[in-house]
Amino acid sequence: MSIRNFFVVQLRLLRRYFFAGIAAILPVFATFYIFLAVFRFMDGWVGKYVNGYLKDRYDYTIPGLGFAITLLSIVSIGILSNHFFGKKILPLIERILLKLPFVEHIYPPAKQLSQFLFGEHEKPFFQKVVLVEFPQPRSYALGFITNESVEDFDRKTGESLVCVLMPTSPSPFSGPVICVPRDKVRVLEMTVDQAIKFLVSGGIVSSQGPALVERS
Repeated sequence: MSIRNFFVVQLRLLRRYFFAGIAAILPVFATFYIFLAVFRFMDGWVGKYVNGYLKDRYDYTIPGLGFAITLLSIVSIGILSNHFFGKKILPLIERILLKLPFVEHIYPPAKQLSQFLFGEHEKPFFQKVVLVEFPQPRSYALGFITNESVEDFDRKTGESLVCVLMPTSPSPFSGPVICVPRDKVRVLEMTVDQAIKFLVSGGIVSSQGPALVERS
């Protein structure tokens, strides 16, 4: 091997390791950076008033006080949302918001996404992860069963149908809903969370690949 070829190979290895290092460090760095940014924002936004009072009155401040107050406020709102506030006041506020221009197009999907990510129940509107032939035969797409009981459709078609949401990538919360014969739906050994990651990444992120286990 000539000296020139040797350096070319070493540069390629260096380039490979450089990008491998970026791929390893970037998620960790991004996580800490986002957490630090959120901490500073919450601490500065709320803490500056309380710490300003403490500084003027007692000549000292408490680092992280604003962050702690914000967390306690969120927990308090969570408690209220499960009692009178959530059952009486919050629905009233939602009805008012939905009457405002533009808000009616923003609030419902934002609420759906929030409930999906942070809701107490495990993805109630996505029952199973499936594969269906879509949009043409022998072309398979990932979908979510949303309803397994559509008796009116069954009577009209003479088949046992299930409703499947065909999510779009990288936004898995929207897409056409199709009614598929039950025997044409292939249920996967994949959780909803895994399917969401698979879709958001454009098919790149997949732990072991979807496994076919049964027909619905």
